[in-house]
Amino acid sequence: MANLAALFFAELSEAVRLGLRRLRYRPDLVDGLLAYAGLQLGTE
Repeated sequence: MANLAALFFAELSEAVRLGLRRLRYRPDLVDGLLAYAGLQLGTE
């Protein structure tokens, strides 16, 4: 998605939807991104 130049909103929303679908199956990637940014999920 980094190199996407969408001409229409529908094209962009489809790319985002597919990207988020792929992230659902990669919780380690999300955890790593949050850790790198110094953020946490959940409440303290």
